[in-house]
Amino acid sequence: MSPLSTVRESTVTSPPRAPEKRYLYMDVLRAAALVRVVVYHVLGFAWIPIVFPAMGVMFAIAGSLMARSLDRGSGVRVLRSRVRRLLPALWGLAALAVPVMLLQGWSSAPASKLGWGELVWWIVPLHTPPGGGRWGWSFTVMLWYLVTYLWLVLLSPVLLMIYRRWPRLSLAVAIAVPVAVDLGILAPGGYLSDSIWNVTTYACCWMLGFAHHDGRLRRLTDRQFFLSAATLAVAGAGSVLWYGLHTGTFDLNHVPVGRSLWSAAFVLVVLRFEPKLTWISARRWATTLVAAVNRRAVTIYLWHLPGGIIALLVVERFGLSGTSWWAALLASVGVMTAVAVLVFGWIEDLSAGRPARLLPWTRSPASAPVSPAPVSAPVSPPPGAGLAPVSPAAVSGLAPVPAARPVRPRLWSGPAVVGLVAVLALGVTGVAVAGPGTPTASQQRQPQPQETRYVSDMPYTAIANGLGPVERNLTNGGDEPEDGGPIEVDGVTYEHGLGVYAFSRIRVTRPAECRLFTAVVAAIAPVGNTDPARIGFTVWGDDQPLYRSGPMSPEVGGRHLSVDVQSVQRVELVVTTRRDGGIPATAVWADAQFQC
Repeated sequence: MSPLSTVRESTVTSPPRAPEKRYLYMDVLRAAALVRVVVYHVLGFAWIPIVFPAMGVMFAIAGSLMARSLDRGSGVRVLRSRVRRLLPALWGLAALAVPVMLLQGWSSAPASKLGWGELVWWIVPLHTPPGGGRWGWSFTVMLWYLVTYLWLVLLSPVLLMIYRRWPRLSLAVAIAVPVAVDLGILAPGGYLSDSIWNVTTYACCWMLGFAHHDGRLRRLTDRQFFLSAATLAVAGAGSVLWYGLHTGTFDLNHVPVGRSLWSAAFVLVVLRFEPKLTWISARRWATTLVAAVNRRAVTIYLWHLPGGIIALLVVERFGLSGTSWWAALLASVGVMTAVAVLVFGWIEDLSAGRPARLLPWTRSPASAPVSPAPVSAPVSPPPGAGLAPVSPAAVSGLAPVPAARPVRPRLWSGPAVVGLVAVLALGVTGVAVAGPGTPTASQQRQPQPQETRYVSDMPYTAIANGLGPVERNLTNGGDEPEDGGPIEVDGVTYEHGLGVYAFSRIRVTRPAECRLFTAVVAAIAPVGNTDPARIGFTVWGDDQPLYRSGPMSPEVGGRHLSVDVQSVQRVELVVTTRRDGGIPATAVWADAQFQC
């Protein structure tokens, strides 16, 4: 090797620097949170979100990483990067979900002024995208997280500035706002009320992520840490306990203020302590698995519930019961989610500017949770170092080095293709539904007069249901969709209605032209249960009670209700139980309709 080539190498290549480690602990937390989300949606046990409030953890991690990115780059560039990495995965879901929902009977336009224009939220999710048809809920029930995440990302430059100007005050306000909303002091209303509600619930966790990035959580004294965590935990647990004693449900996901406070306490604990996790970092398979889950986080979140429905339909054919049934269902959901990751996960690679890969890991060490090392500056020879003379022959023998062409990563090319396909799919299916031709609605649905809008034919949000999904035009039979029977109250069979199980909470937007809500409510004894616990029906309008049935048992029969809703925008149908008997009676909102 010639002396010149030696010098050339020394000026171009610098001694390797230690790579800047990513937050392995944060990656592990996010992977664990995703697994917890999947397990909870399979098992549904109320204690699972109490032991590990995964959504709060995910928002806190995102807040910490967002603050880190804003410190390293301009706000516009960071926002563009975050949006680019989020939207294409949603577009991939929309390209399949919307046509499937339309083919499965979604024929009524969303009940809002936008009508079918609501489909735009599948492209830019500033509002929960609409859905309908037989399986529509499995595609849309999880999308509130993406909506909330997007709003918090867009607000982050301002929130971070406010936090750093008034750190303690801003955190106190973020924690107090959900309490004020729960007490009715603040009443989010309007078209974006659901999004505002969720943002206020998790803004405190997001801003605790800011505090984690700035090191404020680690600088808390033991006394400050204990008092803060204990106060939040006691307040959160107390609200869940109070709510459970009055409604019969202790599920953290059904108590927004309790979820906010308890999640904040949990986040404060897990982000203050950062174990090194050497037992994970020393095992390549473990770091590879953690990195793979994080690379496919959005895909896992979006597709595990639709995959779970398919898994449920498969497992139920084997006639299993007890522990074997739960184990088989968990395994099947894992398999279906893995299939979704293989089919759709490459979209996340394109969104992140990486080459699309079928598998979310590589054989190179780059798959470990380590970020690339920065490019080092050229190293100058030490003072006094002599250079050997170079002969003309050595110089003439060197091949010319061509100038390197600048490489410009095409970050938007892949996501743009996915987005274009999604837009075309939405446009074609929207025109097919809105235009003339054969309707896609189920033939069992009867034509309804212009002055009546049945709730079972409208898009709604099932915030909670104690057993299985909310049933359209059937009673609630069990865990499976459409496993109930005809809705019959006092000898009268109703073609329209909703079958639910306490605790149940359904939110629907009042059609703009409608002024009255009517229904026949009734408690129905479950099969084999002669002494069910009584239940109660409540109709809420913009967070104000408009009707209360009081405790009802199957012996009471049905009660007709008629509520003036002309002055409200959002109507909630809530069923609670008093737990004064055996398991609760099932409930029906028979002939539930808006009259216009």
